[in-house]
Amino acid sequence: MDDGRHELSNAGLFVRDGMIEQVGPTQQLPQHADLVLDLSGQIVLPGFVNTHHHLDQTLTRNLPAAQNNNLFPWLKVHYRVWASRTPEASRCSTLIGLAELAASGCTTVFDHAWRLASGIAPVKKYLAAGVEVGLGVDGSASNDGSNILLEARQALLLARLRLGLLPPEGPRPLFLLSQSHPLRAHEWMTAREVLEMATRGGAAVLGRDDIGSLEAGKCADFFSIDLNTVDYAGALHDPVAATVFCAPQKARYTVIDGRVVVENGQVVTVNMRPVIDAHNRFARQFAGQS
Repeated sequence: MDDGRHELSNAGLFVRDGMIEQVGPTQQLPQHADLVLDLSGQIVLPGFVNTHHHLDQTLTRNLPAAQNNNLFPWLKVHYRVWASRTPEASRCSTLIGLAELAASGCTTVFDHAWRLASGIAPVKKYLAAGVEVGLGVDGSASNDGSNILLEARQALLLARLRLGLLPPEGPRPLFLLSQSHPLRAHEWMTAREVLEMATRGGAAVLGRDDIGSLEAGKCADFFSIDLNTVDYAGALHDPVAATVFCAPQKARYTVIDGRVVVENGQVVTVNMRPVIDAHNRFARQFAGQS
């Protein structure tokens, strides 16, 4: 995913001091490095850019008192809990949210970016008009998960739901055509479009030109997904689209600024076991106050 939207096979990256120095066929890359990652059988994508989050809300996901409420009763439940947060609880919540993001291939996160509207956004119209569009997971109190790949798939499905709910737009002859007609192909959200929103789009929204794609001069932010699993069996004729159309999988490796953060599906920069245990204790305590 460079400016030319190239997709390479049997290729790799050479990284120096946290920056991508070279991208190309594996045999053309330097054969020696301080660290070599063999990602054979995996797909490598630019690190996802999460443009909207509330990391502190990971403490209050799945609150029973808020599960079946609309906005204002939902807010009342959560505000009572949020008022009693402590610095230690907030630190645990942030680490949990960041670890979950990294495990889904996210390498950049912006907390509290834009306040969002309701309904299904006309994203295809935005893109056609040149609007920069990114993706965000929102807070865990409302989303209950910090998985940006899941949000990319959700964006695809919502755009297609909107296409099916609304009548055709544009010249009247299109009104009688099925959504599957070739003349209406431009109305469909594609897997590559949502992946671009999750990477290059998010970078543009944040005003960053050093992330969002895999090319020389950009930050060495990328992740890999193992394709040789039951989840992708039968879909490998288009592995790029498979990462969106098939059930979202966790990253096998996530690299941020050239540093391995997720290895074999596990966060390796922080000992997460005591963080998870402490986070669950805080969450049970706060749930009792709701």
